[in-house]
Amino acid sequence: MISQMLIAFGALLLAGSLHFFGLRTAARLVRKMEVGAFPSFLVILLAGTVGQCLAALIFAFGYALSIKAGLGNFDPASSVGLMEIYSFSLVNLTTLGLGDVVPEGHLKLLAGVEAMTGFLLISCTASHIFQIMKADLLNND
Repeated sequence: MISQMLIAFGALLLAGSLHFFGLRTAARLVRKMEVGAFPSFLVILLAGTVGQCLAALIFAFGYALSIKAGLGNFDPASSVGLMEIYSFSLVNLTTLGLGDVVPEGHLKLLAGVEAMTGFLLISCTASHIFQIMKADLLNND
């Protein structure tokens, strides 16, 4: 279980850091360019989406590493390849929870940390978008 916790929190820290620096860079770019609200919104939306996709990829590597280390697997294991692991990671990160495959063993811990991380990252992106819209409303009143 310690190994799975290290993988989970390593993925959390890496995904969170990439997301933070991606959003911060996008926000600085938007401020520097002094474009309108809609282009700013699109830049932040794109940065957030790319950040989420990268976070899902990081967690997918965590799942693959965990499976290789014998910490768990997915049910049904016979139909799980790299694409299915990444797809599960995207679904889990967004807390959608379709349930095409189900984590077993210690992978459940990684899945829980991923869902929590995804919720926090989505909230960070939403906060940046809200700030852009709020600034636009204040400037147009």
